[in-house]
Amino acid sequence: MQRSTRKRSKAACQACHDRKVRCNLALSGPPCINCSLDNVACEPTIRKRHNRPYNGAEQRQTPASPSLATARSEPAADSLNRNETTNVGQPCKTGETHGLGEIAVDPRAGRLAARRTFRPLTAHLDHYRHSQEAEDEASPTETPIFGDPRGISLVSDICEPDKGENSGHLFVHTARTRSLPQDDLHYLRGKGVFQLPDAQTCDALIRAYFHHVHPFFPVVDPKPFLEICSAAGKDSLSIHLLWSMFLAASPFLPLGDIQNAGFKDRKEMKRSMYSKSKALYDAQYEADKITLIQSVLLMSFWYSDTEDRTGPPHWIGVAISLCQTSGLHRRPHVGINNDMIRRQQLWRQIWWACVYRDVWYSMGMGKPMRINLDDCDTEMPSANAVREAISEIPDATQKKYLPHGMDDLCSLWLGLLKLTVSLASILSTHYRVRRVADAPTAVQAAEAQVVACRLLSNRLGGSEDPLVWLHAQLFELYTECVLLVIYRPYLLNPRGQVTEDALDAWRMPLRRKAQAAATASNTVLMNIVTADMIDLCPNTLCMTLVPSMQIHLLNSTSPRRLVRQAGHHCLDFCLKVLRELSMTYFSAEVMLQVFLRAQQKVSRQRLDSNAAGTPVLNTPATLESSAADEPALSVGPEKDVNADPTSTVWYPFLTQDVYFGNDDFWIPFEGVLSDLPTPYGDQNDATDMPDAPLAVHQNRV
Repeated sequence: MQRSTRKRSKAACQACHDRKVRCNLALSGPPCINCSLDNVACEPTIRKRHNRPYNGAEQRQTPASPSLATARSEPAADSLNRNETTNVGQPCKTGETHGLGEIAVDPRAGRLAARRTFRPLTAHLDHYRHSQEAEDEASPTETPIFGDPRGISLVSDICEPDKGENSGHLFVHTARTRSLPQDDLHYLRGKGVFQLPDAQTCDALIRAYFHHVHPFFPVVDPKPFLEICSAAGKDSLSIHLLWSMFLAASPFLPLGDIQNAGFKDRKEMKRSMYSKSKALYDAQYEADKITLIQSVLLMSFWYSDTEDRTGPPHWIGVAISLCQTSGLHRRPHVGINNDMIRRQQLWRQIWWACVYRDVWYSMGMGKPMRINLDDCDTEMPSANAVREAISEIPDATQKKYLPHGMDDLCSLWLGLLKLTVSLASILSTHYRVRRVADAPTAVQAAEAQVVACRLLSNRLGGSEDPLVWLHAQLFELYTECVLLVIYRPYLLNPRGQVTEDALDAWRMPLRRKAQAAATASNTVLMNIVTADMIDLCPNTLCMTLVPSMQIHLLNSTSPRRLVRQAGHHCLDFCLKVLRELSMTYFSAEVMLQVFLRAQQKVSRQRLDSNAAGTPVLNTPATLESSAADEPALSVGPEKDVNADPTSTVWYPFLTQDVYFGNDDFWIPFEGVLSDLPTPYGDQNDATDMPDAPLAVHQNRV
């Protein structure tokens, strides 16, 4: 059998050309493997110009669609190769095009680079030989694998003990993906994933995304994305990422636009967007891992019912796993390749978006955090880097898609990340199985961190820009929520190692601070309601209201009439807000029913206590038995079965000792209702009749 002739690389650097060795400059960009290992400058070979000038990489020309209506037509089978869809989840390399013009990259980056940040895994094992098959089958995308002295990078350390300052980080080539099988394509066509909404609806969704989602969840690089959108080339975007962005943006679309698009309400539109995005995920349609992480993170905004197995915790976990597999949680060595620096900025934003979602969801649902920040060293996104990325977008595009006050919104986003780190530390310190040794000191330190973050909202709270003002109010609400999370474990059953004599003296200031934080939360909420901007609030608002509503529920059990009425009044106001949010978010509907049930139980317990002349202290067993005697509450239009969302949502917490060993967790029923009468002393106040909850809350929206 005649051996095939191995072809030399189409473009080699000057050093490899002189030594007549293989060079992967055209595949991975400067510096090549050999120059990186030898610590020499990688200078591209200057060739004479022919009829077709060489651009450093084979260009892919994708015709831009003059109208989005072309995307509605069913694509041909041979055009559905996933590599033909340009992914804008990360900036393109030099020489790549989106069919709409080349994205500018500093041409000096290749000449200035002295060494490469990431090196192929095979380069550590063989200096000069490089698999031609890998070069032929590899795509331009490289996925980093960060080195760990305890892992595979130990092999490279042994083979290359004197590597000096070279990074130990590795990368593997992504193999070229093939077209999907015909049956998968027919399934995706049946789901309508290749039929985008009309151009007007798409523009409205993209505008809503960059106004209400992107400022506090910047997982997409706006410059290449908006360049394609401005050129009417949405059909050349990643279809999976596009549907996921539509899913996250649909709650903020005006109801008139939703109905014009053929949907009854926001929930129906979200369900349609999610079904298409999930179909693409199940078919493994998206080949680029970074774009897949972006899509999965945006899919975590979907929450349909209490029994959904692929709700936010599932997608957050998938995104975190993909990020850790790709090494986004570790800080690489700083390179001077501008293209790589731009990618690292996007990777940092994606990773910290994962941290943000994981920590706040853990706080809201009482689940353990998946991310341990002690295992991560990825730096927070830089404010200057984010602002520079926005400044590179043309003014006309910014005016069309981006909100005003992006600088202030960027500052709020970075402040929210700092608050998230404080919240993660609080959950790790005060909500773990192993109790904190010095509770007063830990509470004081955590409180100081949160108060420092509050200064940002005070500075931007008077902004004249409506969107900046709204997010400044929400940031203030988040800080009050985190303060309540600090105080909550010690209001009824403190766990710190303090003496009994000093116990009451330490708890009384915490109670006053908790009452002040709950009252401040209602004040901020009233400001948002009176400004008629409650429809623009994100789903995170539902979780941040829970701690303050627990304090109001606590006050509603007071033997003093005025305190009890104040608790009912504040709780009823929060329930009205949840009722309004339940038209968009199913989680708000669940929280609404949970606190309605709790309000009914408090009222009934007080009636029974006054009739018997003695207080009735419920245990988890009696709570479950009494709940079984009550009629089941409907879980809303997204599920046509009668279920009790109270027991469904909180069942894992009713047996929390099995999972957490934490007997004073934040469950409204076990941790609050059974112990609420204790702080107020004698409950035998026969002269005060309980104030029944508002009857209007018994009706469904």
